[in-house]
Amino acid sequence: MRLKSQIGVIVIGGGVSGLTVAYYLLKKGYHTTIIADKFAEETTSMTAGALWEIPHAVCGHQDAGESQGLRTLEQWSRFSYHIFCRLQSSQTAGVHLRRVHFYSELPLDQDRETQQKINRLSRFVLGLHVSEGEERELAPGLTIRSHYSYQAPMIDMGLYLPWLISEIQAMGGALVSKCLQADDLNHPDHLLEKYEASQLINCSGLGAYTLAGDTDVFPVRGAWYAFPNDGSLFPVIKEAHCSSLVAGNARDNFLFVLPRGNDQLVVGGIANAHVSDMNLPADSAMLEAMLQESGTWLPELRGLRPDDRSELRVGLRPFRKGSVRLELDEHGILHNYGHGGSGVLLSWGCASRVHQLLRSRWASVPV
Repeated sequence: MRLKSQIGVIVIGGGVSGLTVAYYLLKKGYHTTIIADKFAEETTSMTAGALWEIPHAVCGHQDAGESQGLRTLEQWSRFSYHIFCRLQSSQTAGVHLRRVHFYSELPLDQDRETQQKINRLSRFVLGLHVSEGEERELAPGLTIRSHYSYQAPMIDMGLYLPWLISEIQAMGGALVSKCLQADDLNHPDHLLEKYEASQLINCSGLGAYTLAGDTDVFPVRGAWYAFPNDGSLFPVIKEAHCSSLVAGNARDNFLFVLPRGNDQLVVGGIANAHVSDMNLPADSAMLEAMLQESGTWLPELRGLRPDDRSELRVGLRPFRKGSVRLELDEHGILHNYGHGGSGVLLSWGCASRVHQLLRSRWASVPV
């Protein structure tokens, strides 16, 4: 049996980043307390598309100011890929391994970025397949000239987040429901003393704007519909389809069609940068265009409309100008936030990096 570390940690944040860090450190033997005003299903992580991709993700907003090294992001995502592939064998974690297709309107010999991404993927993903020379016009001005696919983890967040919580509690992790203020990070001694901890880890996502005073943090609103994928509305769809291309280059739109779990299909998406309003009416033009786009790509989804069996989810992706902040600050607080739309795919790699930073700061900690 692993001895508990003398280093107790407080993790701030109850979304996928905070929960994954807590799980990882508990496995390593740390005494861990999670403090958050919301946990799991109540957080924005619940609205994640939760498809594993290699950075930079096709789906969602891209910040032109990103400075995080692509190699670092790839290392974190690659670490997560292997963890998720192992988790697919669990009956309760909600992780499935399925084929996902990505599309380009350029031939591969003219698309250097896609070529580089395929080369990196070829080093570790399962079932990589590349197709070109199969020109296909989807709509006026939208022609596909190449695409690639591979086996990717797809995570049912409605199962995965509760699974993380249950695993954390089974290992003795403590969950504290509490709304923190900026002063709690400016003067963390009272928290550390109260919970018998030596290290504060900030995984607060969008909350870092206030808690850490980081004005580089900003929301990107996203949305998707979930439909029953049981053959009643359309033929059962078993593979995912994603593209940043949309008919007419509609602003703020991209496409993902993701089979989730055993009987659900998720159709998205939207990327409204610097929009925090969660009120997106079901009859909005953006949602109408999103559903119409799914039919452009997959004919079996043409005419798809929301009804009493569908569910609309709206969430805010926690982006940060300059990309992820994962570092120890001058006060000794360890920050892990700003993952944008890649929180799930980076989660395990970032948790591993958090552990490395703890080991660099504290002597005689678990390895």
